[in-house]
Amino acid sequence: MKKMAFIFALTIVLTFLWSYTANADTVEKEEPIFIKDGLETEFTDIKPFIIEPGITYVPASCCNKIFNSGFSYEITDETIKLIQKGLEYDTTLTAGVNRNTIFVNNKKTKIDYEPLTIDGEIYIPLSSIAEALGYKVYYNEIIYFDKAASKNVAKDSIQLNYILADVYIWNEDPNSSVDGIRYAVTQHNDSQTNITDIYNRKTSNKEDIFNIEKGSLVNLYSLYQTEGYRVPCGYWGELMQNLRDQNYNPILTERWIGDSSSSDMIILGIGENSDPAISSILKSLGEDNLRQNNGEVYRLSYFGTFSGNYVLRINLNSDGTSTVKYVYNLTLSKIDNTNEIQEKTLTKEETQLVTKKFFETDFWNMPLKVHRSGADGMDIIIEAVKNGNYYGIPLDACKRQFF
Repeated sequence: MKKMAFIFALTIVLTFLWSYTANADTVEKEEPIFIKDGLETEFTDIKPFIIEPGITYVPASCCNKIFNSGFSYEITDETIKLIQKGLEYDTTLTAGVNRNTIFVNNKKTKIDYEPLTIDGEIYIPLSSIAEALGYKVYYNEIIYFDKAASKNVAKDSIQLNYILADVYIWNEDPNSSVDGIRYAVTQHNDSQTNITDIYNRKTSNKEDIFNIEKGSLVNLYSLYQTEGYRVPCGYWGELMQNLRDQNYNPILTERWIGDSSSSDMIILGIGENSDPAISSILKSLGEDNLRQNNGEVYRLSYFGTFSGNYVLRINLNSDGTSTVKYVYNLTLSKIDNTNEIQEKTLTKEETQLVTKKFFETDFWNMPLKVHRSGADGMDIIIEAVKNGNYYGIPLDACKRQFF
């Protein structure tokens, strides 16, 4: 604890000193630097420039130096055509000097800053053009002290990322083995993707992923929250490493896919009413169906995505004390005998604090239905049985009352 307090205090001091150093003098802004494939891009006589924070212009003739693979361009008089090759279709953008209207795949749209021409060179507004092509533009300001000039200097570090493909992964095996894993590959899309289209593309052949152009950014999405069972935890790391070994740049992320009504889910991850995957996890942790228990029991079950699963169970004893049992398994959805178990007895006073919390939060009347967002598949379920009455709810429905 003392070590953590020291680190925290040291962080505050360093932050203050850095802030003081950076603002002691007027910070002079230099031309931005561009990062591509982890390296700084070199420019010669024609260089990018910034007209205001976040608004950077780059010479059109240097676009190949900062855009990703699959990019090309054509310049004709005062018109520039930019083309980004996609997995299934290309994106073509046409822009003209001193015009705030561009055409993206022949669809007309407006931009806030228009292309300029300086000394015969066309400069394009980076963010407006890159984002219209489907890129993400990342700015990071770097401030340092230039000893030779005795002044503080600021630079914008800029990087463009084009995600070529979305790879959706789910499991169709109730026991969540790797044999049930399915894949679907689509062109990257920031908006909602049709779930039916994804499932129509499914394949069990992982090699289909590697048909994507090498060096591309690839999004990996877990889909088992909407359909199917869990992908084993260790498999994610294995797949990420496989992709890196084949010169891909994978990004592990999440997205809610499907009908908007699906986000109002009734969580059935409890006892006999659970889906087969969650039932098998509870069984593998040595847990039973609380509905069949005649005592007073409280249970919190955590079903992880990129970590293991665990159960914290409190059984009340006849003398007013209670027994706490903590069971966890670091392997996700793998039915084996690697459970770790810890037990502890709570005093009457400690037990009363637990039951009091359930009473004060009106646990027994909390809603079963809850709005869910995200698709990382993590579920936390709280259950209780008392006097023959059973109730179980997802943590999302009660976390504000409990925490």
